[in-house]
Amino acid sequence: PDLMVRFRLMIVSNIAQHMRVGTPDAPADLSSMEGIINLIQEIGAPQAREVLRDAALNGNLLCQTFFVNLLIPALENEPSDHVKQEFEFFAKLAAEQGDPEAQFNLALHYSRGVDVSDGYLYEDDRKLLEQARDLHMKAAAQGFAPSVEALKNLEVILS
Repeated sequence: PDLMVRFRLMIVSNIAQHMRVGTPDAPADLSSMEGIINLIQEIGAPQAREVLRDAALNGNLLCQTFFVNLLIPALENEPSDHVKQEFEFFAKLAAEQGDPEAQFNLALHYSRGVDVSDGYLYEDDRKLLEQARDLHMKAAAQGFAPSVEALKNLEVILS
């Protein structure tokens, strides 16, 4: 009986999601930036954000990278804990799928978190730089030139 109740709740939840005002009847085309832009224009940014977030959580690489790129300016201008967490979350999802730009951006984020202003490289900072190096290596292996260059600098720092 408990399993049946959960199943019914899941069905009702799915139906309710598709009954929201302004939600298109047909599934959105999230395989291109044009499709994402059309979705935003059709249902508005707040609802589109939820649709895009769901798609990103379900493995849509384009939606994951969309959030990464959307969050980069906010991360650079107002790096609140929430923005950092969201950026890291979506960047990790995309990086794990092998996206070299996400790997680079996440590595850059880790590198920027290191503070050597006092002339010392502490263990936590070294770990961040090692994570950055690992991500740059993955991106560089795919021919991503900015990571190839970044690796040269990291190797000097970590040696």
